[in-house]
Amino acid sequence: MAVTLADVAARARVSAATVSRVLSGNYPVAESTRARVLRAVEDLEYVVNGPASALAAATSDLVGVLVNDIADPFFGIIAGAVQSEMGAPGGPGVNGGSGGESVRGGEKLAVICNTGGSPERELNYLTLLQRQRAAAVVLTGGAVEHPDHAAAVAAKASRLAASGTRVVLCGRPPIEDAITLTFDNRGGARRLTEHLLTLGHRRIGYVAGPAERTTTRHRLEGHREALAAAGLTEGAEQPTVHGLYDRASGYDATLELLRRDAGLTAIVAANDTIALGVCAALRDQGLRIPEDVSVAGFDDLPFSADAVPALTTVRLPLHDAGVRAGRLRPRPRTAAAGRRGHGARRADGPGLDGPAAALRAGADGMTEVLLREPGPGDLGWIVHRHGVVYAREYGWNSEFEALVARIAGDFGTRHDPAYERVWIAERDGHPVGSVMCVRDEASGAARLRLLFVEPDARGLRLGERLVTACVDFARAAGYRELVLWTTDVQATARRIYQRAGFELTAEEPHPGYGAGPVTAQDWRLALLT
Repeated sequence: MAVTLADVAARARVSAATVSRVLSGNYPVAESTRARVLRAVEDLEYVVNGPASALAAATSDLVGVLVNDIADPFFGIIAGAVQSEMGAPGGPGVNGGSGGESVRGGEKLAVICNTGGSPERELNYLTLLQRQRAAAVVLTGGAVEHPDHAAAVAAKASRLAASGTRVVLCGRPPIEDAITLTFDNRGGARRLTEHLLTLGHRRIGYVAGPAERTTTRHRLEGHREALAAAGLTEGAEQPTVHGLYDRASGYDATLELLRRDAGLTAIVAANDTIALGVCAALRDQGLRIPEDVSVAGFDDLPFSADAVPALTTVRLPLHDAGVRAGRLRPRPRTAAAGRRGHGARRADGPGLDGPAAALRAGADGMTEVLLREPGPGDLGWIVHRHGVVYAREYGWNSEFEALVARIAGDFGTRHDPAYERVWIAERDGHPVGSVMCVRDEASGAARLRLLFVEPDARGLRLGERLVTACVDFARAAGYRELVLWTTDVQATARRIYQRAGFELTAEEPHPGYGAGPVTAQDWRLALLT
């Protein structure tokens, strides 16, 4: 006869409700009680009825991990880390035991969903996971840059979140109702190309991934930013070939690059797998690496260290990102969450349990950066720090602080979260930067406002990360252009805007804010080309 929940409760001398709470891992339970229940579960070899538990609760023990290609080490490393973290005893959803001991209960079953890069299959998996009441869904890798698909994914993510499922994006741009762990692909690619430029290379080919992927665009943009800063232009002298993120594409693209320019001295590959194909093609053409042509990759996949010679590459913290995604668990239910089966249980608030987190990786390794939505007090912090820092650095008076207060107040009292957003940059638990994206008066335009980075956080590329988040959000929201207003004295901000692709469109005198006149500037970035 099968052991029941009541049998476990009787053995542990607790109520059936307490047993259920311990096994779900979503309720605070005294450690001595938890240990007693788990001993009873072990002694009786009790197995939870998964389908019945899913019907009784908001979600099941299932976690879906969507990958483009499980055979690609990029996705395999992330998915493996998520699966290990979700399935570990005492893992997500469980309060760890005292003294470092692990306790059972709350483990999740991670299911890998291989989309093959198909947008339709991705949407189908999201629907199936919603039907299964998945506890969490992790989407990995770059997103397809198509407005219809982006809108469909955002809609499904909202429905999943509304039903109690935690949605985590790992390596793709943020959307509403999802936690986002992103990589600084643009910054890493820029620094990689800068490295080649410092070695004297000027004829550099580039093998890109599929043109419709966000990861492809960000890495190519970083590469081209480095070339532009060095005075080099794209075109016949700096050829680019698109293909898939696989070895065969790297091989074929290299032959095409050499056909276009037999004098190339370096080739940058959009990932390490492509770089292997590049190396094979160069060897087949009788070219030596790096004596004749240098090769660089991206991702620092395990096999890159075994290439001969070892591959120059950008390291992304793939395993750490997967672990982090696996730890982003639904919060314990509280009285404010509502009755069972009624409405959504959505987690909000600062930190990694908040709506938007980011991992940043650059060519020099890993630096963790957290971008999140504002919590209580953050809009006031924006006003306060703008007033203090701009008074110290530019001598601006309370008139400027009042302007910032009006902008922040307008956002706080009326904004559309689907089309307007504020990001807070957080380091070591403290806010160190901000930016805002709001509707502009002009039709189809968004406005970037209140870009700010604390003086002691400058040099970490937080300004670029904030602007990138704003640009990606505005593009995903369907805006035609992104505009902003600044002054000629804010030179650092202007350089960030220029690197992001903004163009100066107008200038006019401005009386300033108590420290003399300045030149007001309007900048514009076209989003739909």
